[in-house]
Amino acid sequence: MLQLVQEGRLSLDEPIGKRLPGQIHDGDQITVRELLNHTGGLASYDRAAEFADPEQYGKRTYTPQRLIDEAERLPQPERGRFAYSNTGYILLGLLVEKVTGHELSAELDQRIFRPAGMTRSYLPKTWDGIRGPHATGYHLPTGADPTRPGSLRPITRLNPSFAWAAYGVVSDARDLNRFYRALFGGRLVSQNSLAQMRTGVSTPQAPVFPRYGLGLESVGLTCGEMWGATGSIPGYQTFSFADATGGRRMTVSVNVQRNDPAVAHMLLAAVDALNRYFCEEPYTLPGGASKAGTTRVPSKPWDEPRTWQEALISIITVNRGPGRPVRPAGTSRPAGRRR
Repeated sequence: MLQLVQEGRLSLDEPIGKRLPGQIHDGDQITVRELLNHTGGLASYDRAAEFADPEQYGKRTYTPQRLIDEAERLPQPERGRFAYSNTGYILLGLLVEKVTGHELSAELDQRIFRPAGMTRSYLPKTWDGIRGPHATGYHLPTGADPTRPGSLRPITRLNPSFAWAAYGVVSDARDLNRFYRALFGGRLVSQNSLAQMRTGVSTPQAPVFPRYGLGLESVGLTCGEMWGATGSIPGYQTFSFADATGGRRMTVSVNVQRNDPAVAHMLLAAVDALNRYFCEEPYTLPGGASKAGTTRVPSKPWDEPRTWQEALISIITVNRGPGRPVRPAGTSRPAGRRR
């Protein structure tokens, strides 16, 4: 999107309805920038009852307009305040296709994957497989007891049309690290564009994930903020961040998606891994709201009040992928039909 802005083919502050008239209610007021930083007041379509059971909706084929229609039937958040919405990414995918005249998958390949050397990344349409060796993904059905043997169910094979431009890209940890090296190293967008991408609005996940910019989010570590993204799709979730230059990068990819309270331990372990890599010390939860998560507390993160668990769980249940969540390829054994 920022590449198209640099080319003068669109503006961040133009309404989405200028190129996509009638595609969404109030499209003449919601700007491209607001879609990128999730302040446009759009509900996220995956909150609809249609998407309650991935073992069912993962077998269906959805059009982008169907996803938008599902979102419009939901209560809408307040415009101007951060509310993560995958609907915005669906609209942005349609915008890319409208402006370029090419399919989004082709534009991603030409503009992002090839220049960054991301040879294992692609955007499928409806194919439910994953190329090459990869980990089997698991999910915890709603209401299931995570402590009960067999409660996690394999869900590797999904028709990804429900995710498309929002979180449908298939990639792996190596390619995500290559992406941030290319992005933050100035090979994909200009420094001015990169500065705008890192200009963030406050989020409810602060101070652990304090800000969301234009397609990027920050993680507040004990040594300051790092930028990147979290992503989640049934079966997988990912944390991928880098330092300011892209010289140091880390991607944590987990082959399970759970929304129960106990998953906070796993999420904190991922944040702790990031902190140990970038800051060379264990992660500790801030004692209160603070900028960049620099306030520390002496207790172990697992002993914090449940409010922190709820905040971290919202990372899974809200942030389903800013364009680069991962169904990780190249991480384990070859896939079979494991449904």
